[in-house]
Amino acid sequence: MFYISHDDKFLLKTMRKAEMENLKLWLHSYYKHVHDNPETLLPKFFGLYSIKAIGSARKVRVIVMANLFASNHVIHRTFDLKGSMHGRFTKADNMKPNPVYKDLDLSSIFRLEEGKSEKLIAQLQTDCAFLQRLRVMDYSLLVGVHILPPTLADKAKQLASSPTSPADSHSPWGGVEWRDQAIDSVRRNVKAMDLYTNRKEFGFSSGVETSAKSLATLRPPPGTDDLLALSTSGSKGELGVAMSAVAVHGRVLATEAPRPCALEEQTEPQDVILYLGIIDVLQVYSTSKNLETKMMGAMGKKSFSSVDPISYAKRFMKFMSKLFE
Repeated sequence: MFYISHDDKFLLKTMRKAEMENLKLWLHSYYKHVHDNPETLLPKFFGLYSIKAIGSARKVRVIVMANLFASNHVIHRTFDLKGSMHGRFTKADNMKPNPVYKDLDLSSIFRLEEGKSEKLIAQLQTDCAFLQRLRVMDYSLLVGVHILPPTLADKAKQLASSPTSPADSHSPWGGVEWRDQAIDSVRRNVKAMDLYTNRKEFGFSSGVETSAKSLATLRPPPGTDDLLALSTSGSKGELGVAMSAVAVHGRVLATEAPRPCALEEQTEPQDVILYLGIIDVLQVYSTSKNLETKMMGAMGKKSFSSVDPISYAKRFMKFMSKLFE
């Protein structure tokens, strides 16, 4: 069960006794990892409580953590990604308000600002290695997607239908109007005025040259993440927080979700803002999980969710390395 604080900054989640005991055992290692890796994508834990109402023998265990989606940007789509195919789709006939989609529902890959995908994958690798040492598995990457107006998609259609269209007619990531408004917001921030007097220095030019040939490598221009951060919070961007990207058609997993699909196939590029982080990190590869793995293997199953921590991390990272470019 989840609760969100009144300011949207904190998430309160009830937990099982075994999960609480695991976290208490890991606390010193977790603190050191977070201290040594300030841009870690692991959950940010702030408190752990055991509550018992007067007159009741039952305890309720609650953990307080940072809300990944604490932002002014509306999250249009949410994905819970593990890199697995086993049952990883959302049934179209069982849709709920604000559904959380899964691996097989995803029909796009995300092209980040130049150099950001390498940084993101490196941090994910470090975090997964830490979880592997703790014998943790069954974690996910939670990805929140804010979709900007379809400026990029419209231009892509125009380029595809008119190969002779001038290359400099393409609008920059987010569109000229959006970027001008963001830059004006930064200029109103007194602390940032001296840093952003020149758009070109940070790649915030009013036009980005794009031809049909370069359409395959569309991505946000340099400095877009910092522009996003400074125009909203007045500070530089963080890994996993308000990361600009271009979502382009493509599937990491060759298998598609069973029909009818809960989420329609995305075929056109979209300018998006991503919020992401690793969640559900308290599941240890226990004796029962080990037994489940062996049973699935004996039954000849090629894809199943319960695998040992080493195999889980490899599968997870293989998926993420293809998802972010």
